[in-house]
Amino acid sequence: MTRTKNSIKNLYISLLSQGVGFLMSFLARFFFVRTLGDECLGLNGLLTNVVAVLSLAELGVGEAIIYSLYKPLAVGDTKKVAAIMRLFKKIYTVISIAIAVLGVAIMPVIPHLANNYSGVYNIYYLYLLFLLNTVVSYLMSYKRNLIIADQKRYIATVYRYLFYSAMCVVQSIILILTKNYSLFLVLQVIFTVLENYMLSKKADKLYPFLKEKNSFSLKEETRKEISSNTKAMLMHKIGGVVVNSTDNIVISSFVSLVAVGLYSNYLLIINGVHTILSQIFTSMMASVGNLCAIESIEEQKKIFKSIFLVNFWVYSLFSICFLFLVNPLIKIWLGESFLFSDGVVMILFLNMYVTGIRKSALTFREAKGLFVKDKWKAIIESMMNIILSIILAQVYGVFGVFLGTLLSSLFVCVWVEPYILYKYGFKEKVSKYFKTLISYSVLMGLICMLLSGLFMIRLNNLLVDAIIRLSICLIVPNAIYYLCFRRTKEFCYIATKLLKRKRKS
Repeated sequence: MTRTKNSIKNLYISLLSQGVGFLMSFLARFFFVRTLGDECLGLNGLLTNVVAVLSLAELGVGEAIIYSLYKPLAVGDTKKVAAIMRLFKKIYTVISIAIAVLGVAIMPVIPHLANNYSGVYNIYYLYLLFLLNTVVSYLMSYKRNLIIADQKRYIATVYRYLFYSAMCVVQSIILILTKNYSLFLVLQVIFTVLENYMLSKKADKLYPFLKEKNSFSLKEETRKEISSNTKAMLMHKIGGVVVNSTDNIVISSFVSLVAVGLYSNYLLIINGVHTILSQIFTSMMASVGNLCAIESIEEQKKIFKSIFLVNFWVYSLFSICFLFLVNPLIKIWLGESFLFSDGVVMILFLNMYVTGIRKSALTFREAKGLFVKDKWKAIIESMMNIILSIILAQVYGVFGVFLGTLLSSLFVCVWVEPYILYKYGFKEKVSKYFKTLISYSVLMGLICMLLSGLFMIRLNNLLVDAIIRLSICLIVPNAIYYLCFRRTKEFCYIATKLLKRKRKS
């Protein structure tokens, strides 16, 4: 129940905080578009992705060390925790320097990535501000991962979105008053420093033993484990960055900078949905790590199947909402000139669902430390993604870029990740998982066909039409899912846990 309590607390606070952050993002983006225009919006998206690629220098150290903290935190071994954190601090200092050096080294390439850029702003200066923001975040944020590993992610989340919301408000005011993009980015650096500084102080209060002097050193076995896990996470980091952070670069290079601006609005919504929904899994990550450290495999499998049902339910629901609501929303928010075609929206919808449905398997894979087993998967996926996206972009434009991302996920990730989890984690065949996945996906497809028929009739009032669509998208899928799953063991397990939690509160 302690794990359940921590997971639910993390989830509630994360959903609330990120919901507020999502709304603040909409506010900031509205003023950004109105004051700076679509070309500057595209440049912002491009530079964001370039700096994201530089985060490869982080090498997956964060995830590897979080995993190494689960056991000592579970048994109260504060000396080992302190020793791991000292190692963590040294590594992240090196990482910050590496990112700064790499970032400066690639500066001559930056203008060549911005296809058709008019040169209104000094692109080198803007890029350096993005780079500085990334460097200072690594210099100061290593204690965040200790809080997360200790099942207290909600603390890091509150700090994150408190400062993020304040930043959005101040940035919006500055844009209205000055229309100055450079000042907009300077504020981003300032709020990053403030957030990490305050969170570091909070960690010092929560874990006073971090300041204590002790001679405890990590065993060679532990160091080798961290090294092995870090190398594996590097592979996954490369795959994740290539798949998630190069689309804007490909679009800018082979389509146009304006197309990057259009996509950035959709990406804001997609990332907002993923960020909010990911909290269901990140909030329970430390609890799952604790579960895998001390419970039987049978208990782990039972909980995994229940989490997989939750995974499907929430991601399919929000993917359906995205498919039928994203264009009406953008039309109301920014105008018709910022819309993608229905074909592009469909491929974005499929990418959202395929990315989301993998969350439960990835959560257990990381909690069980199995990232070593499928490290080459990420490299193969990233190579396939970048090659397919570049080839298809030249034939189908923006649609082709996203199609390349979808194909690389389907051909590699969707089957490799659960296969590794079941073979090495649960010690059983993965066929039951795939049967469940296929049945879930078919059910979602049938619901999409039903809703497509209902939405063929459109009202003249765009806002009223969007509200009706939203209501139908929330009611119909949830009603069908409830009727289909209410008698399953997975649904009953989740309902029982929630009812127990409600009675205790």
